[in-house]
Order: sequence, then C-alpha cells, then structure tokens
Amino acid sequence: MGKQIAVAAAREDEQRLLAFLRTSAPIKLVESQATSPERLWVDDFAPELPFHFQYYIWNEEFPWKPEIGQVNHPKADERARGLYYVANISYGPVVEFMRSDLTTRRFGRVYWAKNVAAPNGPSYDVAAFDHWYASIARWIRKHGKRMRVGYQEAYFLPGAYTYVANPE
Repeated sequence: MGKQIAVAAAREDEQRLLAFLRTSAPIKLVESQATSPERLWVDDFAPELPFHFQYYIWNEEFPWKPEIGQVNHPKADERARGLYYVANISYGPVVEFMRSDLTTRRFGRVYWAKNVAAPNGPSYDVAAFDHWYASIARWIRKHGKRMRVGYQEAYFLPGAYTYVANPE
C-alpha cells in the first residue's frame, strides 16, 4: 500500500520543501511530462501551474534506470500527444509531489507508491526508502498546520496558511 501526506503549499513553501529535500539526499526533480526527454529533468518547479502540477523526486541514493516513453495513443488528449514521460516512474525510488493551487483551493500531496505498482515489489531497499519518506512527512508536519478547508484536510505550510487565513 502506498503512503501519502496532504500538503498545501504556496510557491515559497515549495522552495523550502525543495531545499529540505536537497539536504536530505541527492535528488533529481522530474516533470510528469515534457516536450523532449531532456526537459523531463529540471532544477526547480515551474513558476506557472498549467501543465506543471505533478513532479517526481528521485532519491539517487537508490539505483534506478528511468525508461522514457512518448504519448502516441490516438485517443490521448491532443495536447499530450508527442510529449515524453518516464514510463516506469511508479516502480522507481521516487515520491510524487502534487502542487497546490491555492486560488481554487486545490491542495497537493506527497505520495510514495511503495509496492502498489510494482507487482514483484520494488527493486530498491524499501525499509531505507521508507525512512527517507518518513523524514519528508515529519518535515511537513513540523512546518505545517493541519487544518480543514471545505471538505479537504491538509498540512498547510506557512505561505499557504497565510494565504488561506488572509485571502485578499
């Protein structure tokens, strides 16, 4: 079963989280899709949200060989056709980061698939990766304030909390 923690993050919160992740392990940031295989690997979250909601964080302490795929199914959304993605991302030593859109009250998460998508189990040290994932969840709980907004409950990091508590 996978693990997740709901998180609401403003752009400055994302930068703090990314800084923490970089101190916790050697990481690579992966876009969910891009116009070329090289553009999948990025240094930072994009400033804009459209088409940049989902990222993966690969902890490079765990070996993995990413496999690149390309969207080419005729029934695929035409905006996605031709885009590249990491085809084996759900088997890799990665956590998914879904970004928040505070203006629409859409909050994100940090998710680890664990053994959900790997039929024979992950090929990396699950206990060690679990320890790393737990450190991320602890950081979020330590820096966030757990609260409910509408029907959603999440840990609101400082910038997101300020935005939601004092909407303009």
